[in-house]
Amino acid sequence: MTQKEWEARLGRMRKAAAIWSARASGDDSGPPKVEAGSSLAGDDRLFPSHPVSSVAWHGLLTAVEHLEFALDSMAKTQTAYPAAYFTVLRAGLLGAAQAVWVLEPAQRRERQMRGLEAAMTNYDEQRKMLNSLTAADAEQQRDLDQAVARMKDRLNDVAAAAVQIGCEPAKASKIKLVATDVIKEAASKALSMTGGREAEYAMHLWRMGSGHAHGHAYTRYLQIDTESLIQEADGRLWGRTTATTENLGLAASAVVIMTKEGFELYDRRRSNFLQ
Repeated sequence: MTQKEWEARLGRMRKAAAIWSARASGDDSGPPKVEAGSSLAGDDRLFPSHPVSSVAWHGLLTAVEHLEFALDSMAKTQTAYPAAYFTVLRAGLLGAAQAVWVLEPAQRRERQMRGLEAAMTNYDEQRKMLNSLTAADAEQQRDLDQAVARMKDRLNDVAAAAVQIGCEPAKASKIKLVATDVIKEAASKALSMTGGREAEYAMHLWRMGSGHAHGHAYTRYLQIDTESLIQEADGRLWGRTTATTENLGLAASAVVIMTKEGFELYDRRRSNFLQ
């Protein structure tokens, strides 16, 4: 595709993101109702404190917010920031992938187990955050200790729910969501049938975005325009990093396709009367 064709496609993506944003923002009533008797309602019964529907909906909210921000920024600034868009779209990709990943399996037990993996990871990250805080006085320390104790209780509750659906007790407390596996699984389901390069680009986006998010130099090195390299008299090399419209378009389209699949899965699961 030419640059003009990519720009036109990015414009269409922006319109789709705006529609999803309006749906995700909604009003104070929250996400679309999960109908009684639907497959998603059945999924949610196992662990209502952190149900499968919340795992999926939070993923979609994350996807839409980051996607819309990236596309709006591209349109308004007309600047292809080499690193920033990849970090933002990486977050959008993970959110959309999480929704597809947790909703796609045909078997309820698999959907529930994935929901529990997300819950376990969520509570464990909260526990780590609380443990990193420093209390200013004895009262704050008591509050922190109580909050940490609640997280430990919730982690134990997740493990108990996992055992309830057949997980071995020794493994139940160790389950967790692995982001890279989520991306791989979801991309193979949602992107492989598009006929484009999005499936192969999903992992590229994930790795590029991760490198930039963590401040690794190698991702910038990969974006150096070799034609602009200048060698100084002392041997130093200077170059300019770039992001092409095609790179950004592929990154954004991977998120768009995954988000579309996530919304469609959510709507089917919340309103059908299958398993």
